[in-house]
Amino acid sequence: MTDVKSSWTVPTVTVSGRGAAYSSNWVGIDGDNSSTVEQIGTDSDQANGKAVYYAWYEMYPAYPVYLDGKGNDPYLPINKGDKISAEVSYNGSAFVLSITDVTSAKSYTTIQTLASAQQSSAEWVVEATSSGRSVLPFAKFGSETFTNAQATISGATANIGAFLQGNSSTAVYKLDIANQNRRSNQYTYLATTGELNSTGDSFTVNYGATQPPPLAKGPVKFGPMDRLIDLPLTVAATPAAAGSSLGFVEIP
Repeated sequence: MTDVKSSWTVPTVTVSGRGAAYSSNWVGIDGDNSSTVEQIGTDSDQANGKAVYYAWYEMYPAYPVYLDGKGNDPYLPINKGDKISAEVSYNGSAFVLSITDVTSAKSYTTIQTLASAQQSSAEWVVEATSSGRSVLPFAKFGSETFTNAQATISGATANIGAFLQGNSSTAVYKLDIANQNRRSNQYTYLATTGELNSTGDSFTVNYGATQPPPLAKGPVKFGPMDRLIDLPLTVAATPAAAGSSLGFVEIP
């Protein structure tokens, strides 16, 4: 896994009350079956009764760097409705994380190293944020569509749909965000993921249970020729990711 990229539009948050709520859109490498994530993206959050938008990158387990210009942090202004293009690539010795606000024609790139990175999965993610084992309130982002979703695996660059037709070493997983009631083993869906488009490079994540999937007992993994299905997931921990070699998911 040496490259992952995609584009999206910064979703507009519907403010509810005066508390805090969070939602993140990002692309990255690693996370599933690994202890690292190399990721870059944007947030559409609610803070003190107002919507806030910003970009960030993270080389997990290190803390994220917010591109908000505060203190010594770099600054990339982000607004609702802005078209975003982001990419994480590995050049043989370091990770290059880049994000461009196509609307404002401003961009940011950073080069980072992480010796323990396994480069085991590609990720296109909408996630709720967690703190330790507690899930923070999920911002009402409406819907989010990833486009031009591509990855490079073993030297081959293609979109998600192409990897769905790949060999048995490449699997594509789709998950939904859900809270689990451990007593009843019932799930409350916070967001659901739609199917791939006809060209295999785009999909939409919807806030709430707008496309309620059938319940399943725990994660179920499917091979590359299987149709993508929805799987419930207990929102519990950071980092966010799924897919043994390549997957698109929305989990914390």
